[in-house]
Amino acid sequence: MIAFSRSPAMRRAAIATAAGACLLAGCVGNRLSPGDRALVERYAEAGAAARAADPALETDPTTPPGAAASPAPTAPEDELSRQDVPLALPALVARVLGRNPEREAAEARVAAAKARIPQASAQPDPRVGVEFDDVPASTSDPTRGQREGFVSRELVLPPKLSLRADVAELEATVAEQNLTAKERDLVAEVKRAFHELYGAERAIAIQREQVALLEQIAKVADVKYQNGKGRQTEVLKAQVEVAQLQSDLLVFERERTVARLALNRALSRPPSAPLGPAPTTLPDVAAQGVERLRRLALQRRPELRSAWAELSKSVKARELAEKERWLPDLGLELRWMSDPREDLEDRWMAGVSFNVPWFNPKWTYALQEARASAAAARSEVLATRNRTLGEVEEAFVKVETARRLADLFRQSILPPAEQALESARKAYETDLVDFLTFVDSERMVRGLKLAFHRTLADLGMRLAELERAVGSELGE
Repeated sequence: MIAFSRSPAMRRAAIATAAGACLLAGCVGNRLSPGDRALVERYAEAGAAARAADPALETDPTTPPGAAASPAPTAPEDELSRQDVPLALPALVARVLGRNPEREAAEARVAAAKARIPQASAQPDPRVGVEFDDVPASTSDPTRGQREGFVSRELVLPPKLSLRADVAELEATVAEQNLTAKERDLVAEVKRAFHELYGAERAIAIQREQVALLEQIAKVADVKYQNGKGRQTEVLKAQVEVAQLQSDLLVFERERTVARLALNRALSRPPSAPLGPAPTTLPDVAAQGVERLRRLALQRRPELRSAWAELSKSVKARELAEKERWLPDLGLELRWMSDPREDLEDRWMAGVSFNVPWFNPKWTYALQEARASAAAARSEVLATRNRTLGEVEEAFVKVETARRLADLFRQSILPPAEQALESARKAYETDLVDFLTFVDSERMVRGLKLAFHRTLADLGMRLAELERAVGSELGE
């Protein structure tokens, strides 16, 4: 501590030191972009609005947000509930990315991470105080003793502040990639449920078509039996076949209900909310090049980008630990002293200090921790890269298999099978074949049609898995 009293130069220096300490209290690095600042402010305002609407959030921190709030007024449903408009997958994707609490929670975590950046680059708060020394024991008036006022300030040097801000920025980058990963999860979930619904509804339509066909053939068999040209067993077999189709129809209707529940859940809608029908056709899926998919995955997979950000963060944290170990923090202090018992001028004192981290084993262990974390992050990058490429390869094989199988059904299997069924129907009506031959043809065509549309549904689900493995829409 340096003491000085009557020298005007020293007084001016003391005043300058005090002013500098106070000014440095506001030296907070503002490293948020206007867009990031707007995101942080938007979620801060949303939190204040939620607390105003639900007082329980103020008093019980364990209460989930909105758990005790009164239900919001129900808005009119959009196109999803219309029974005359088929569901469109792009609209479902836009819906899940626009209105989903899981995504909103991840976005709020991004806002929280970005709000920590200026905190990390901020200087510690200054300290201001008053002390009373040498107060006589015979009095309770503290002003009868020596009075001291002080302002002190700890200053973290810019290299350490910059590294702290870098670490916070990389943590925000990790949060952003986690948000992207959550969005890809939600999109994949919606696409799976959509294609499951498509497969179930196409199975129901095929069953109903076959029921109508068999009911028509059952009438033909009954007419033949009444005219003495057929056998009663054919009539009974036709009735049994119709009953069997109707029992299978119940199973497909159950699958449709389950698919609707899954789609409503993915869209954050009530389980029983009405949904429009699935489309009757699906767009063709173009062939993909596996090399291109590998490159896209290495560029866009959010888990891999998050792992790289974690590695960069751990490297910065290691640099920060090294700085913490060797670079001290400064301390500034300014004091004013007055003693009414002495006929002296008021006195000023100013001082500069710094901590001594070189002998504290804490920083050695902190550096060891940072190095171990960097090694773990480096291994995690390699593991995530290998996992990503493996998932891309696996999904690619499944997509290509389903795509080729769908083309085979469309071009080589279904056309001759349907021709064979039509020929068998006409032959049975003109007594050229028996009923069993027709039923065999009908079963074959029904099974092939069901397999074809299930293959299309499976192709859509496998494509969703491939896009999830790559980390983006393949059309982007």
